[in-house]
Amino acid sequence: MRPDLGCGWQLIHDRASALGILNRLERIVPPHDWSTGLDGGPRKVVREDQCIAGLGPHA
Repeated sequence: MRPDLGCGWQLIHDRASALGILNRLERIVPPHDWSTGLDGGPRKVVREDQCIAGLGPHA
């Protein structure tokens, strides 16, 4: 910890209070359902160097 730097959460609280939006910090927002997005859900990365010969993504 550095005493010359302010606490990040205290700075957020002070700014929200000054803007009159402090109640937004108390609201719980549910997680976003990405499965209904245009891309059809979470991305999948396939590394061809990790695929078993003949069973890769282009098999």
